[in-house]
Amino acid sequence: MADDFCGKRTLVIILSSLALLLVGCQAAAPLPDPTEFPQAVVMQYTPGVRILTPVLVACAAEDPDLALFLEETPKPALDLDPLPDRPLRLGLALGEPPEQSYR
Repeated sequence: MADDFCGKRTLVIILSSLALLLVGCQAAAPLPDPTEFPQAVVMQYTPGVRILTPVLVACAAEDPDLALFLEETPKPALDLDPLPDRPLRLGLALGEPPEQSYR
């Protein structure tokens, strides 16, 4: 009985060693090329959607190439005009957007 146990134990050790060798010989997956600076995005939101900010932060945290900046702004003060010298600006508000925001 003891010889049977030693034989099984030896077989398990050999199979485990082979499995470790096979796993260790696999090529590592290439890492994506990191960007030098993350993409800056300014998310303006109205007080009515403040409850959604933790979801936005959690989602942005999953992407290392994204820097999310949150600004609480009253709806009439949302400034989403694209300008070349500032980061991408997005807005989140309840209700219909102002007429001039459709560009």
